[in-house]
Amino acid sequence: MNLSCDKSLELARDAFMFGFYAQGMEFIDVANLRTDNLKDNVLTYRRRLKGKVRNVVLGNRALAIISKFPILQRKRSYAYSTVKVEIAASLKKIGQMLNLLHSLTFSMNIYSWQSIIRKTNITELFIS
Repeated sequence: MNLSCDKSLELARDAFMFGFYAQGMEFIDVANLRTDNLKDNVLTYRRRLKGKVRNVVLGNRALAIISKFPILQRKRSYAYSTVKVEIAASLKKIGQMLNLLHSLTFSMNIYSWQSIIRKTNITELFIS
């Protein structure tokens, strides 16, 4: 979906898709990323909610998002609670533009990733 005419919608879409490409990464973890979390194409971070360290090999699509991701690049000061509300509102608007039956939420990337893993029988060993 081309959202280049609206930067807030574009950011929401990119954050959502990055979370999916990063194996169902939660928004709080996306928001807390720093450039030192990335070495080549391996993202290493500690999950805020569970404290577990995760290593995720990122593909080209995720790396393309990182290259323009303002949260990671720290191009401006962000307050997590403000950005969370802005992302949620933008995702809701994107969902409406797509005529989805349910509101689009950030956690849907997590559930989508988990659903794909279950349906394809990829073992937990694959996910670090």
